[in-house]
Amino acid sequence: MDENSELGELQKIYRQLDPEGRKKMAQAAAELLYLQGSMEMNLRENTLNSAQLSKPKKAGNRGRPFALIIRYILMGGLLFGAALSSWVILVKPALLMIGPAPLLMLRIIASALCGLFCMGAGIVLFMLKKIKLIWMLLAVFAGILCIDPLILTDLIGVIFIAMIFAVQLFQWRRQQLPGKLPG
Repeated sequence: MDENSELGELQKIYRQLDPEGRKKMAQAAAELLYLQGSMEMNLRENTLNSAQLSKPKKAGNRGRPFALIIRYILMGGLLFGAALSSWVILVKPALLMIGPAPLLMLRIIASALCGLFCMGAGIVLFMLKKIKLIWMLLAVFAGILCIDPLILTDLIGVIFIAMIFAVQLFQWRRQQLPGKLPG
């Protein structure tokens, strides 16, 4: 028997019933539909749960939060060290504009600002994964050298900054032209 003939027979029985019988039949049909719907929902949930249980869990997800925590602790330590070294160097009288000539003060302030910028840029670029750890450390070291008011440390710091800039520019160009090396 197909579905249409079964439906027709049920309709025939429904018409033959008295009002109370029709009411009971409608309630029974509603209960059957409710049970059928809840059984289908349970079946869907069981298949979803079994599909989720059968998927292998990635081992890399467990170690990642710990590595991020360690990375942030190290970055905080580096930032604190940079700030502390800057504070100790800033106490020098030349940076407080006590004593030197105006042109010397201008050079000292310009190199100190350049050093602070270099330290901050190195740390931020490392945190954004744009440069490697060695270049970040070199940028912080060059920044500290530029903050010191002596001319020799300023020159060494500027040389390091120029070297970092040249290497980063070379790497960026090499990435832009993958088949061709600049020559």
